[in-house]
Amino acid sequence: MPYATKVGSAILCLTLLSAAAFAEIGDSVVAYWQDDGMYYFGTAVEYDDTVKGGAFLIIFEDGSQSLVPSALIVDFWLEIGTKVYARWGSGGMYPGRVANIVGNAVYVHFDDGDVGWTSLAGIALETDIMSARSASVTSFPRPS
Repeated sequence: MPYATKVGSAILCLTLLSAAAFAEIGDSVVAYWQDDGMYYFGTAVEYDDTVKGGAFLIIFEDGSQSLVPSALIVDFWLEIGTKVYARWGSGGMYPGRVANIVGNAVYVHFDDGDVGWTSLAGIALETDIMSARSASVTSFPRPS
């Protein structure tokens, strides 16, 4: 299952889940949202073995839900410096980098120079970021 390492003041955990290592019901995950091709934070609440390769019903942090194939689910603890798209106020999503994490709140330095807090519901990760991250992370046993 997932592995983690301490990076500065943040915990990083990233393991692409495969048929051999599914998420478990109740796991916090980052899962693909087909409508915009981004990854969002959510919780795996049900498993469907009738879908080839398996799939989980994900309840996303914003309350949306979707049946997501297991291959498109990542176990992930956000880290400082991660490139994200973050919600600015009640408006749209803008590019930036994570500058601080406190519980489920994320402080973002936006690319245009603005800074601000948002919740995990206001954070999205691009597919190419997730792919690059999975190829470069060295995993260590998850702390208890």
